[in-house]
Amino acid sequence: MAADRTGKRRSLATNSLFSVLAWIFPILLGFFSTPILVRYLGHEQYGLFAIVLGFISYSFTFGIGKVAGKYVPEYRAAGQSEKVTQVVAATFWLSLTFGVLGSLLLALLAPVIVESLLLIPQESQQAAITALRVAGAIGLASMLSQVFQFVLQGVHRFDNYVTLTNLNGLLLGGGNIVLAINGFGVTSLLIWNLGVVSATGLLFYLRARHLLPSISFVTEIPRSMMTTVARYAGNILLYQVFANALFIFERSWVMRKFGAEGLTYYFVPMLLATYMHGFIASLVQAIFPVVNEIIEDRERITEIYRRANKIILAIVVFVVTNFIVCGALFLELWVSSELATKSYPLLIPHGLTFAVICIGIMAFQLSEVFKFPALNVIMTGSWMALAIPLMIIGAEFWQSEGVAWARFAAALVTFPIIVYTERRFLGQVEWRFWLAVTSRVLFAAAVMAVIQTFILRTMDGTYASLIIAGLTGAAAFAGVLAATGFLTPQDRETVKRSLFRRSGIEPGAIQE
Repeated sequence: MAADRTGKRRSLATNSLFSVLAWIFPILLGFFSTPILVRYLGHEQYGLFAIVLGFISYSFTFGIGKVAGKYVPEYRAAGQSEKVTQVVAATFWLSLTFGVLGSLLLALLAPVIVESLLLIPQESQQAAITALRVAGAIGLASMLSQVFQFVLQGVHRFDNYVTLTNLNGLLLGGGNIVLAINGFGVTSLLIWNLGVVSATGLLFYLRARHLLPSISFVTEIPRSMMTTVARYAGNILLYQVFANALFIFERSWVMRKFGAEGLTYYFVPMLLATYMHGFIASLVQAIFPVVNEIIEDRERITEIYRRANKIILAIVVFVVTNFIVCGALFLELWVSSELATKSYPLLIPHGLTFAVICIGIMAFQLSEVFKFPALNVIMTGSWMALAIPLMIIGAEFWQSEGVAWARFAAALVTFPIIVYTERRFLGQVEWRFWLAVTSRVLFAAAVMAVIQTFILRTMDGTYASLIIAGLTGAAAFAGVLAATGFLTPQDRETVKRSLFRRSGIEPGAIQE
């Protein structure tokens, strides 16, 4: 595409690194800002802030922009520049339509949500209603921004993506801290969030327009293109609706049963688990446009799938083991001993839940690559259908821990979906692969857990002992994996070939 000013196109390995960097900086800010916000807002106000942020993240940012991430690289690889323009325009207008409808719906239902669903005390209801209405506007701005974020990913400009994402994270985190320290409340923080998301969304658009000058919102969109976008986006909307319904019920049920303070104790450990999920998602994010370009080469797709899952499994087992062994001390040092006492029992089920979801990410992407996102609708619908009744029962018998374990039980449906996905799109279920890598990783985790437990029991509960246990455990984990042949010479060669080779380009080269 001669008109596209995409510049140098980097390898998948480089783009994966950029994608991870886009995750790391905001997360580091989150680690720094969370205890500050909890301290200055208080447990109840932070609980309200958390649930409103959840509405922004889940309820009205439907992810329609991913349609651009799917079709921009596919059409560019086929040399269909006109379709690139059409698919971006169609995705934008569809996102705008659903964003406006979602924001208006949230604004209208805010009083009902606050009074009847969340059971917020009367003296705090007006502030909560205002906060939800501001959240709707943030959701609309986020949806439009996502379109151009996925355009940048689709043209393999993860360097631009990471720069703007980190700018967004810096402004959000820094502004929230300054406002909270100076006595501003939840509504003020959300208004700041709205301004930042809108401004960085404009920057995403300007950069995408620079790289793809053909972007136009007034271009004629054929009915066939609109049908293609609507069908693909429709499935994304459906599985987002199911995930959102589960999110809304989960947070609302915890809020109703245990109050805003109880929601804080529930949300903070979940935040750590979602950080793990965010890291894995960022790590494999760059794979999506590449696999769309090589959709006919099933052998290479299978290679990438196996190697990505090997890395994912090692990371999630390592992180969850650290949650189990070191989590209580970390929560105590990070926030407070009170929060550690009440939140650590929730950290384990949250960690296991999102570990299962992480293991299913590559299967999730495969179904979208091969234009069968309906499978993801089935998966998220199953999560919702199973989790909600289990949460109701669990809360009655085991309090908030019962709610968390109910979500984990529902997430286990991910495994049969993985089996089906592999059989349908890769031609066979990867039983031998999973058995080989899982046995090695679990053995490495067991060795690490023993070493870390010994260190923490023999040292005082300080950051120094936590760091020593973490570093020693990580070294033991990596050493056992190396000793058991987790990454073979053939794996390393395949990684180089899979990640760097494009149309005859040798490993290490950068395509123009």
